[in-house]
Amino acid sequence: MTDDVVKRAKELCDGLGSHFAFDVSGVQATLTTGSKAIRKYGMLYNVAVWVTQPQIDINELLYNGKTLKADLSFRPEDYHGVIQTLAEHKITKWEVENFITSRTEMEGLEEKGIKELMNHKDRHIKILVRVDEAQPLTTEKPLLA
Repeated sequence: MTDDVVKRAKELCDGLGSHFAFDVSGVQATLTTGSKAIRKYGMLYNVAVWVTQPQIDINELLYNGKTLKADLSFRPEDYHGVIQTLAEHKITKWEVENFITSRTEMEGLEEKGIKELMNHKDRHIKILVRVDEAQPLTTEKPLLA
């Protein structure tokens, strides 16, 4: 919110920018900034659901050989790194909990999960959906031991 992300990406990456940028928020500012923060031949990867039609500076991509890719398909092996990171305590419980801004049941998924996340991007990062009623919905049981 306060840093110049494009400038910072170039400082951290040999003055060239990052190889990849990911938009996971579905907010125009992150898509625009991400496309400028990647280096020549870099990839901007969108995994966000958008409420409004986003705009992309196609010339930014064209003149620099940059790629825009989008996908919401996940394979089981896509989660292995996250699960391993959690199991090895490479991130703290606080860091995980900081991203979970709400919780809902499966039967509330559409209204209290998907639509809530799409319509209130200013309030939410991730909404946790309980799929197993045997598991607690609250943080009484820590995600990380």
